[in-house]
Amino acid sequence: MESKTLEQKISILGLNQKAESYLAQGKLNEADTTCNEALVKLEDIALIYNTKGKVVEAMGNRKLAEEYYQKAIVINPNFSQAYFNLANLYFQQKQWDLATVNYQKVIKFNPNLHWYYQKLGTALMQLKQWNEAVNVYYLAIDINPNMSNYYNDLGQALTKLKRWNEASIAYQKAIDINPDNYSYYCNLWEVLFKAKEWHETTVTYKQTLERNPSAYWYYYQLGYVLHKQGLIDEAIAYYQKTKDLKSDLAWVNKDLGDALLEKRNLDEAIACYIKAIQLQPDLFSVYNKLRAIYRYRSVELNQNQLDQLINCYQEAIKIKPEFTEHYLNLANILTQQGNIQEAGSYYQKVLSIKLRKTHPEFAKKYGDLIGSGQPNFIIIGTVKGGTSSLYSYLIKHPSVLPAVNKELHFFNVNFHKGIDWYLSQFPRIPEQHTFFTGEATPNYIYSGEAVSKLFNYFPKIKLIAILRNPIERAVSHYYMVQQQGTEIRSLEKVIAVEMKKLQKMKNSSQFSADFLRGIKPRYLSFGLYLYFLQEWMNFFPREQFLILKSEDMYENPAATTKKVFDFLGLPNYQLLEYKHYFSGSYPPINADLRCQLSELFQPYNQKLEGYLGIKFNWK
Repeated sequence: MESKTLEQKISILGLNQKAESYLAQGKLNEADTTCNEALVKLEDIALIYNTKGKVVEAMGNRKLAEEYYQKAIVINPNFSQAYFNLANLYFQQKQWDLATVNYQKVIKFNPNLHWYYQKLGTALMQLKQWNEAVNVYYLAIDINPNMSNYYNDLGQALTKLKRWNEASIAYQKAIDINPDNYSYYCNLWEVLFKAKEWHETTVTYKQTLERNPSAYWYYYQLGYVLHKQGLIDEAIAYYQKTKDLKSDLAWVNKDLGDALLEKRNLDEAIACYIKAIQLQPDLFSVYNKLRAIYRYRSVELNQNQLDQLINCYQEAIKIKPEFTEHYLNLANILTQQGNIQEAGSYYQKVLSIKLRKTHPEFAKKYGDLIGSGQPNFIIIGTVKGGTSSLYSYLIKHPSVLPAVNKELHFFNVNFHKGIDWYLSQFPRIPEQHTFFTGEATPNYIYSGEAVSKLFNYFPKIKLIAILRNPIERAVSHYYMVQQQGTEIRSLEKVIAVEMKKLQKMKNSSQFSADFLRGIKPRYLSFGLYLYFLQEWMNFFPREQFLILKSEDMYENPAATTKKVFDFLGLPNYQLLEYKHYFSGSYPPINADLRCQLSELFQPYNQKLEGYLGIKFNWK
């Protein structure tokens, strides 16, 4: 009897090996038949149930696969491979709790296999169990210290815990092992920016370059860090060295262009931007920078430069026909040149692509309803208050359709183009259907002309203002303008100049929105929201306004977005991700300057709270 059982077991093992071979070849039906044959001969072999589970999982029947894996475990509670397959099944289904439990059981039976720890760490990260993930990644690294992705995973877990120094060490180790993985550098930069350890980072990179003078990555990183410190000339030198060593990196050309623009070396900056687009036609940040140059006339582009840009955009369109930014920039240039009809065709192309991407069901049902639309809402401010993020969240709602561009600047800059031009920037809403569309021009809040013009055309429109701590807003605004190449003075100098003007007039009867608009620079005056909102509320009734706090949106974007949906009369719509758009990174201001600004803004903030009946609690 024992001999017969042994023969059976040998036969079963042979059949299992045969089934595994079929599975590896993708012959799922043959593998399934072989497993069934083995199960008929001897039903209580865990090995066969495990293989059967793999076969039916490959066939797409995950529920049945789960049952087979569990049968294998019931028969053999020490069968680690069945636990691993079951854990992977739960992992794919994003059942993180169950995946975690089964990975832990696998590790209990195989404590020296590092990849099990990595899988467990990933599941723990999804459960936001950051400390547990850190411990698991350290165990994986102890077993195999040569896997760069383990250090990167460790860095991400440490970043969640805001353990910046440890995270930067982990990312640096990942880079040392695999210096060609760009994502590791991005993760390291993010940590360094948050830790704001500029000097230490600069010293470290310079020491690294002494050991490895041909490592172009470190030249780029060093240039980037120096750039963030405002050391533009040094940054340009390191960016240029990077480009000399590796000329086909789009982001290097982009960042070199940014630095050159700040030095007002326009020809060289434009050349870098064009090269960046040629290397990567969908590099969004380059188009945004070029659009800002042209929109704000921070520098005057000559005809040769405009022709170069037009040719560049037209070539980019051929390579990336579904990317909207080159159409948009090209349309803006053509509009300024008076080629309204040709520009209109490109604006319509932008809108058509956007609707197909953001609202495919709408586009499929109604076609390209472009032109002759009308906004239902407008985000009027504030500059550097998070309007890009908020608008992005809103247009992801199935009933909120995007405009051609987030910022149209019609009522403050582009009014001469006519109301027909403005309406052409919105999709046409089908009759008897509840859809909303709108724009977000954060400069509107500061324009006396914008409020009267807007009221004349749309007296019933819903208005949204998102307000940020005026100190943080001013600093962010300064660095944005500096990066556009129009601000060459230091932050301390421009703040001192503006503070003197504000303090001189603060008790004057002439202190008003008109007075604040006349001040230059306007980094601080744009934070005195009370005077601008009073101007708007002299035209529009209070119930047509929704006033939001930027800090609330950064902390809980879902709750802030819901407030807007409620305001518009729409059902709530939860996003999978709330990305923070155009978040700036800049050195912190010193404590004395912050104290002075706090004293300056405090009385105005209190008046604003009283006027709106809202507590902002800005410090």
